[in-house]
Amino acid sequence: LQRRMQEARIRYDYNDELGNYEYRLPFSEVLQLWENILSPVVEYCYHVLDSPLLALEKIFMDIPIDYSIRQQLIYKWGLDALATQYFA
Repeated sequence: LQRRMQEARIRYDYNDELGNYEYRLPFSEVLQLWENILSPVVEYCYHVLDSPLLALEKIFMDIPIDYSIRQQLIYKWGLDALATQYFA
């Protein structure tokens, strides 16, 4: 995953004051890059391992990703109901 992040050249600065990541690219480009990087991971967890929860944990726990991007991807991949149940 780290290698794929580096290949995609996603650059961000962590803003301690706001508690989020500030990207140096337009939001739509960052969203597309994250989608390209995470799609294989989510598909593997969701379909091969039959574990949507593991896919959700990967998105929430293992990746330095901005909240707004995370939320869009969770909704796009149909994990929003599980996220509400798991993190509520």
